[in-house]
Amino acid sequence: MAKFLYRVGRFCAAHALVVLLAWILLAAVVVGLKSQLGSLTSNDQTLPGTQSQQASDLLAAYFPPQQNGSSPIVFHVAKGKITDKANKDAVESSYKALLKAPDVYSATDPFGKGSSALVSQNGHTAWTPVLLKISNGQVTEALAQRIFNATKPAQKQGIQVAAGGTIGSALSPSPTEKSEAVGLLTAMLVLALTFGSLVAMGLPILTALVGLTTALGTIGLLTHVLTVPTVGPTLATMIGLGVGIDYSLFMVNKYREHQGHGADHREAIALSVATAGSAIVFAGTTVMIALVALAVAGIPLVTTLGLVTAVAVLTAVLAALTLLPAVMSLLGTHLFGGKLPAFLRPRGKPGKAGFWGWWARVVTGHPWLCALVAAAILAPLIIPLFTLHLGQ
Repeated sequence: MAKFLYRVGRFCAAHALVVLLAWILLAAVVVGLKSQLGSLTSNDQTLPGTQSQQASDLLAAYFPPQQNGSSPIVFHVAKGKITDKANKDAVESSYKALLKAPDVYSATDPFGKGSSALVSQNGHTAWTPVLLKISNGQVTEALAQRIFNATKPAQKQGIQVAAGGTIGSALSPSPTEKSEAVGLLTAMLVLALTFGSLVAMGLPILTALVGLTTALGTIGLLTHVLTVPTVGPTLATMIGLGVGIDYSLFMVNKYREHQGHGADHREAIALSVATAGSAIVFAGTTVMIALVALAVAGIPLVTTLGLVTAVAVLTAVLAALTLLPAVMSLLGTHLFGGKLPAFLRPRGKPGKAGFWGWWARVVTGHPWLCALVAAAILAPLIIPLFTLHLGQ
């Protein structure tokens, strides 16, 4: 493996521009295709062999579309009562509009005969259950908004309107952009302090982002042949970004070590791919096996979730082994440019000084003692496993 990776590193260093352009072209093609074809993620979930799935199948067979569940539309007033004439008329108008909304199978009049349970005892709140003709996975944010717009008569009256169930979930997507930005900024800070260089800090970030962009484009295309859950791209982003930065950090750090031992620029890159690359391949393969092993749960969407996330890990590994060495080769002597102020740079030679160097010597010098101490700390944490209750 090391010999093969050495040749890969040597090739990427010698043909850096070709490798870089190939990655840019690959990313552009998959992202372009995804933009043209769109992404077809789904929230439809089946749990083969479970009693809940049997119940859902019975509802689908004898009482369709009850298997989709209902979405409550809630009307609330802080002053007065929902049963006051003006408020009641506005809710009734909204209820009638809901019946005509797209893909609505039925809605219950909260003030109808036998619907007393749909009005609160204090008279401030009423709600109507809405049953859709389509499955939950087919409810998009745009469709949910069109259905919710049917409640405008109530909203114009000053009534507070809210949606629950599938409609409410579709109207309340969980944004992840802020958390991803915080993660990136934190990684940039840690990498800058680790290398003492802004250029070296940017390398793992750049490699991870290019690999992740390619992976997300590929996952978008896979949604046309696999049932990919909506959360799939989000999970792929989290894991792909994390391992992409991590693997690239291995490579750049190992390059610095080889250069410190006297290797020239291209040789140091090839040796880094041969050494750190072996660890990257092993680590990436382990993660991919773990993700693919989600198939053991027997839940189709969870299986697909593992598969598409493994795609992100695979692209992160390939980017670290090929794209990163190419960019390192192009940067040449500027690889550790943009140095931080002296007091922020790491001190000492890598692996020979500092806290972690001391810690490594302690552990390797007293392996049995450290193993026993670690076991004593970890063993009590196993105890909750024996009373763990799992469920869907």
